[in-house]
Parts: sequence; structure tokens; C-alpha cells
Amino acid sequence: MTTSTSTGKLSYMLFTLLSSLNIGGYLVLTSWLAVSATGDAQIVASLFLASLVCGMFFSNVAGVYTRTTHIRATLVLANTVRLLGALFLAFNVYLDDNLYFSLYAVTLLNVLGNSFIMIASSVSFQDIFPKEERPKRVAEVSFLRQVGIASGTGLTGIVLAWTGSLSAAIFLAIVTLIQTPLMILFSPYKKTIPISNIVSTESKLSRWLSGFSYALANRDLAIAMVVLSATFSVAQLTNVMVPVFVLSDLSSGANTYATLEMAWAIGGSLALIAARRIREASNRLALMFMAITGLTMVVFSINRSIPFSFVIYFIMGGLFCIIRFISDSRIMIDADTEYVGRVRAANLLLTNSIGVLIFGLPWIVDTSSVSTIYLVWGVVLFVLSATSVFLLNSSSHSAIGRS
Repeated sequence: MTTSTSTGKLSYMLFTLLSSLNIGGYLVLTSWLAVSATGDAQIVASLFLASLVCGMFFSNVAGVYTRTTHIRATLVLANTVRLLGALFLAFNVYLDDNLYFSLYAVTLLNVLGNSFIMIASSVSFQDIFPKEERPKRVAEVSFLRQVGIASGTGLTGIVLAWTGSLSAAIFLAIVTLIQTPLMILFSPYKKTIPISNIVSTESKLSRWLSGFSYALANRDLAIAMVVLSATFSVAQLTNVMVPVFVLSDLSSGANTYATLEMAWAIGGSLALIAARRIREASNRLALMFMAITGLTMVVFSINRSIPFSFVIYFIMGGLFCIIRFISDSRIMIDADTEYVGRVRAANLLLTNSIGVLIFGLPWIVDTSSVSTIYLVWGVVLFVLSATSVFLLNSSSHSAIGRS
């Protein structure tokens, strides 16, 4: 079987949808279980903090050890790890015992599995789709991710509200299990590569460092990585603070929280439909959208209306996804197959480093109200975007002057 068949392409797209459904579902389930048990943001923050610290390590290990010759084995083994975490959480929810431990366990096992899956699926993407197809396919994959997240947050929120935590945990475990046969369909058992492309004497440290060197040597690639990491900080801040925002600032419960998360994902899905019309996915365009995101966060920080919160969250979700689409396009199109895994690992290291700061906030500042944190972070994003655009324009004018 070759991954260039229509079956391989279709199974890759369906896998993307279900994998994103898992991500959205676990965000809702684990965050709500943690906050409902304690009433504050510290347990949620500690889960995400542990996730990011481990992710900084696992993603870079995955970037170094994931080989294009054994993608199927990597994907299946990584998904088995995720499935073990899902079953363990469901078992402990059923027993109503060791809840904190099971939350940390499923979080860390998901991080381990997702780190290898992200790298291996990026390699598979480049193997399945020729370079001339990739701009269109990146938009389709990004759209499916958001549909999956919208479905995951919405369906998990509905199951959680109507039938309880155990049903939600079992539902997500089944979704994880279904992904294994899809991985087998779109990935080859073993792919051979020319012997000239194998650097047998290259050390693991050299392979790791070469990912950074390769990204820094390409200015557009490096900017895309920085923009993507900065934009992900919005989602990271939202994940840890919004449950508290719903409980304290909006004085509401699980239904409002799940609806907010769904509004974010639906806004992103609609934005990605429009993204297919973008002729040039440039870094300047991404920076402009990031500046607007910063201003939107400022508006969100002063709002106390539940209906208006849905509208703002919808807009923020759209902005987040359009920026991620633009930056992802640059990475998936510009990076060579040999380096794409290591570039992804380098990007995750930067993203998770920012996340460590964000998820450490509940121990640094008062999080009884998240308004000030949103306000400050929105201003930071706006200033960063405006400064970056100014520097890019100055660089372009200097280049024109020299010519």
C-alpha cells in the first residue's frame, strides 16, 4: 500500500478530525473535573504546567527519534499510550477514587503520545500530499482540526452535563481507539529512503541542534514559528483561566463553559473556510491578525455579559485559527521532509516555554479574577505584533535602498 492513494488521504483527514475531537474533549473534561473539585485555577494550571514541561522534553525526543522509515509503528505505539491514559481516567472516574492522580496520568500520557503523533503525522502529511497540493491541504487539515475541536468540546460538554463524567471519559476512550486503524491505512509499514539521505554518524544532539539551525537560517520559517508560539499563548491562557472566569466573573457553570469553548472552535472553523481564499499566507498578515487578537483580549477582559462573551470568544477563536493556518502553511510548505519533524520540535519547545510562564501564573499572581491578566497579555501581544511589523517594514525598506 502507498500513502498516495485516495484511501490514505481520506483516512488521514478522518484521523485529523478524530484526533482534534480528543483534544477538545479532554480540555473540557479534565479542566472541569479539576476546577469542580477545587474551585480555583491552581489544579488546572498545574495540569497544563506538567503537560508543557513534559511536552518540552517529549516533543524534542520525538523530533530526534522519529524516522521517516517507521512512521506506522510510531503512530500506533503512540496512540496505544494515549488509549491507556484514557482507560485509566475512565476507570478512576468510575471508582470515584484517585481523581487527581488520574488527571495527571491521562494528561502526561496524552502529552507523550501526542508528541510523537504530531511529529509522525507531519512527516506523513508531506509523504501523502505533493508540494503543489500542500497549501490547499493545509487549509483543509486546519479546518478539520477546528471542526474536531468544536465537536469534541461540544459533544463532551453535552455528555458531561447530561450523563456525567464517566460517560464523557468512556466516549473519549472510544474515539482514541478508533484512530488506530486509520493510522494503519494512511501510513506505510516501512518506507525505504535513499542511502544518501541517511546520516548514520550524526549524533542525537547534532540532529536536535540541526532543527534549530535549519529554522533560523530561513527568516520566514523562524518568524512563522515565533508568531505561532505567541498565538498559542492566547489558547494556553484561555485554557487555564476561563473555568475560573466562568465560575467567578460570570457566576455560571459547566454549560456556559462548554458553550464558550464551542464558540471558540466554531469561530475557528468558519475562519478556516475563509482562509482558503487567502492568496498569500504571509507573516505580515499573521502579525496583523495577532495585533487584532491582542485588542480583542482587552475587550474580553472588561466584559461581564455572558452573551457578549460568546461573541468575543467566537472572534478570538477565528483569529487564533487563521493565524495558526498562516504559520502552519509556512512551516509545512517551506520545511524539507527531512527537517520538518525537528522544526516542529523546535517550535513546540518555544511554545511550551511560553506556556510554562502562563501556567505558573496562579502561583505568582491572584487569579480570583482573570481580568487583569487578560488585559496585560492582550497589550503584550499587540505591542509585540506592532513592533515586529515595524521591524519587517524597516528591513524591507533597507533592502530596497541597498538595491
